[in-house]
Amino acid sequence: IIFTPIENSIEKHLQQIQTSDLVLDNFVYNGGATTMNVLWAGIPIITKPGNAYYERMTSTLLYAANCSQLVVLSNSGYENLAVKLATTHSKKLIYYKNQLNNNRFKLPLFDMKKWATNFAKGILIAVQNNAKSLTKDHIYVN
Repeated sequence: IIFTPIENSIEKHLQQIQTSDLVLDNFVYNGGATTMNVLWAGIPIITKPGNAYYERMTSTLLYAANCSQLVVLSNSGYENLAVKLATTHSKKLIYYKNQLNNNRFKLPLFDMKKWATNFAKGILIAVQNNAKSLTKDHIYVN
């Protein structure tokens, strides 16, 4: 375990994360922005999803990053995978790191410009729907 000072820049924060080999997600209250930072840094993260949305955020991000193998469904599965990756399966850990680093520039999850554009479109649609007194509904952006 390495304790580092709090950094104010995202670049330095991601550099600190990159000193990790593996990240273990919390049960119940998963990482959201923290998980995204870990994935951006190319570090594998293990999670066990629950039933509520805040218990599934990391698993959703891992599926979107094509790393569903890091989502486990039991406490023993979580522990076993963590021990295996941290001790005897370093080749697998390198595989996951390479997969994350290769996918960063290919998958929609990491396309922040497109995400921001679509988010802005969604806000505009919501404002227009509100001005027209339309019923509240899901908003889909293409």
